[in-house]
Amino acid sequence: MAAKEEHVLSAGNEKGSTALQLESELKRAIVAMELRPGTRLSEADIAERHGVSRQPAREALISLARTKLVQVLPQRGTVVAKISVSRMMQARFVREAVET
Repeated sequence: MAAKEEHVLSAGNEKGSTALQLESELKRAIVAMELRPGTRLSEADIAERHGVSRQPAREALISLARTKLVQVLPQRGTVVAKISVSRMMQARFVREAVET
């Protein structure tokens, strides 16, 4: 991961809340370009840096893959998804159409 500082997530009472917090933090880092497109992500590294077990890290990455913010590449690992110019232009067109 790009940031070298260690983050410890607060322990929640709800099942899965740690994974949700971790997903939110990773999503924020991706959107803020702290984790740049093509950056390799490791469950073990994420878990260690955030002070959690590997299971919440795995759940967060699975959820981010569903939203297409990360790509799981079989036999190669997980990476931050690259920005598709055509998808960006489609989204911009849809947004402009809805807003006008």
